Amino acid sequence: MLKECLPVISLLIAGYCRDRFGRNLPIFIFSACGQLLGTIVLVISAFYPKGISVYVTVVVESVITGLGGSFPLLLMTAACYISQRSTAEDRTSRMSWIMASYLIGMTIGFFLSGMILQRFGFMGLFTTSLVLAAIVLLYFCIFIREVPMPAKKSMPIWIVIKTVFRKRENHLRPIVFLMIVVHCLFGTALRCEANVFMFFLRKSIGLDPTKTGIYSSYRSIILSISTFIVIPVLSKYFKIKDVILGIMCASLNCASAIWTAFARNTTELFLCPLGDLLRGGVYAVEKSIVTKCVGTNETGQVISAEYVIEAVCHIVVLPLYTYVFNVTATSFPGAFFFISAVFSFITIIIFCITQFVTKDKEVFMSDKDPERYSSSSEE
Repeated sequence: MLKECLPVISLLIAGYCRDRFGRNLPIFIFSACGQLLGTIVLVISAFYPKGISVYVTVVVESVITGLGGSFPLLLMTAACYISQRSTAEDRTSRMSWIMASYLIGMTIGFFLSGMILQRFGFMGLFTTSLVLAAIVLLYFCIFIREVPMPAKKSMPIWIVIKTVFRKRENHLRPIVFLMIVVHCLFGTALRCEANVFMFFLRKSIGLDPTKTGIYSSYRSIILSISTFIVIPVLSKYFKIKDVILGIMCASLNCASAIWTAFARNTTELFLCPLGDLLRGGVYAVEKSIVTKCVGTNETGQVISAEYVIEAVCHIVVLPLYTYVFNVTATSFPGAFFFISAVFSFITIIIFCITQFVTKDKEVFMSDKDPERYSSSSEE
């Protein structure tokens, strides 16, 4: 719970600071330091297993990592950094690489963590994490270079909420609202599914822990490769419009969720991830659209607001997933996937509304007028 709530504070402050001072690097470093310090706590606990209780370790690590923003802050900053360094034409494909990299990292971590834990114990596992966190911090310090683009006008910190809700030209305000909803639906479904998915594999298919691990890795690999390759190809080379691509991705996600819910044997289960080939596309499309709707000095505030609202949604919706699974565990273990299917169906409707509002016209901000919707130009 601490890791869900505490990043909210860092996200709001970081989103404001990013837009006020026009810099991403300090936020990257702050996020990496939070992860590094949290991992140091785990290493110390593993080194003195009898001197520090597990409860104290968990609380201290959660507080440090949570205040450091955890993964939401890193993903938010990455989205801001890429949007600032990409054209409107290639932004969707580049945004897909964020989700692909996240999934690839999760897959590699899943593989290595079990092997390291079995061979070297918790000390070896946490030390490896510490080394990787240090490498990330060094990478940010050495390789990330940027020219500060501060806001032209003073921005009080309470402008964060005002930025999300303020009026915009060409119906862009409702589009921003709709994309925030899409982000919350996608992120909430993804995280809630992950919380009960292992139990589903054991109850529905009867997989043992080893096969469960193999399947989870296989599923992550399929999602990673498809997000890294398929989405950029469709967006950049086939020139499919963002909204149309969003409808395609959400439709396939909806069908895949229903398909997975009815899976009852290993063959059906291993075919299910093929229906998730475009799952990461929802994230890429939504981020691409929202960064085209807001100004350069608003991106951090709007994206941070997305992750804050998603954190609240996750806390509220997770009990629903857990309740549905517990009630139907023996009769229909995959019933909770229907919740995800409903979320995907709502996403389809949202993208259709966006398509209707834009009326096939490119009303999103172009690269030629980056200050058009910026808060710096607002009275």
